[in-house]
This record gives sequence, C-alpha cells and structure tokens, in this order.
Amino acid sequence: MSVLWLAAVALPALVASLPVYAKAPPTPLLVMPFAFADGDAILQADGHADQVELMLNELRVAIDRKGVYRTISPEFTEDFISGDSARVLQRARDLGAAFVLAGAVQNVGAQASNVWLGLFDAADGRRLLHWQSTFRGDSDDSWRRAAAFLGDEVSASPPPY
Repeated sequence: MSVLWLAAVALPALVASLPVYAKAPPTPLLVMPFAFADGDAILQADGHADQVELMLNELRVAIDRKGVYRTISPEFTEDFISGDSARVLQRARDLGAAFVLAGAVQNVGAQASNVWLGLFDAADGRRLLHWQSTFRGDSDDSWRRAAAFLGDEVSASPPPY
C-alpha cells in the first residue's frame, strides 16, 4: 500500500517538473482558387468546374487536418485575383498569410488531369516548393483522393523557415 501512496504523491510532482513543449501554431497559408491552364472551365464534361472546386475545398481540409498550415480562404472576387502578382501578394499579407498556395488544372487526356501547385513566400513572391501530379478524374471520389494526396504532400513540406 505504501508504494501506491508514494506513486500517487510523487507522480504529479514528476509530471509538473517535465518541460512543456508547446506545439507551434499552424502557419497561415492563403490557398488561391485553381486556374484552368486550358483557359476553359469545362475541360472534360459537364460539372468539371464543380469537380475542380470540390478538389480545392478538399485540399484545404486535408491541409488543415495535418496542422502544419492554417488555410485562409477569403471571398475571392474577380478584383482579388485579377492584376499582377504583387497585388495578390499584398492582399495575402493583409490577410495575415505567410505563404500562398496557387495552382492550375489542365486537361491532358480523356478524363486525365494534370494539377500543378506552387508554394510562394507572401513577403516576396519567391516560389519555395512545387508539385505536379497527373490523375484520372472521372469521379468525385478520384478528385477527393487527388486532393488528399496533394494535401499530404503540402503538409509534409513544412515552411522552409
């Protein structure tokens, strides 16, 4: 019985003496809407633009779930995304973003899509990382899986500084 009593008394003191390591807060990341590299929102079939939007939303969820980045996704008006990159970067900084994730989708074959993503420093616009992936996008599920894969890739590449 005395061993249990000693453990009950000593354990809280031992735990209190351990150093506390606070997890760093997620880095703010502005996720821009995807551009269509072909210039046409309806690349493959009816609803393709909806699938690209689904992918973008799933990508944000996948990134947030990992906790490395905290995605920022304001209302993107035409005025927000139009203009030169310096204006977009300034808007990203105004929103508190340290980095910007931008990308494009391109039709590369029957039901196949190429997705390009780049991670940019919001301070100066330098491209820090980039990813490219080709996948078969013939169902909402395939777009979700591609988004989960890309979200994992982005999250596995923490901010370079």
